[in-house]
Amino acid sequence: MTEDDFFNVIMASSSAFARELLAVPNSERPAIVWKTIGDCDVAFGVWHEPHGTGIMLLKGDALLFGAALSDTPPTVATVGIPCTGREHALALQGAVSEGRGPRPNLKVVALN
Repeated sequence: MTEDDFFNVIMASSSAFARELLAVPNSERPAIVWKTIGDCDVAFGVWHEPHGTGIMLLKGDALLFGAALSDTPPTVATVGIPCTGREHALALQGAVSEGRGPRPNLKVVALN
């Protein structure tokens, strides 16, 4: 798989997941997002930028690092999580790394 193929798979996953989320009430979406992140091996936050697409690793860094060192890369369940922007992806990444679940009142603040 080429790098372009990889990014296309992640973006397609995010688009498909966004369509799934739009089909359910807003109140159910956080639980669905957290379940999806919990059920996969690797998760990426994906958002639209003015001149392209932003992608950030949310979960699975150790697995990807190990795969990069392996002669036989493992098959992993990967998902693209649609985000509203970089700050949203950073907040999700922090929540995942700290083991927190859904936080409906989470306020995202840019740190730079």
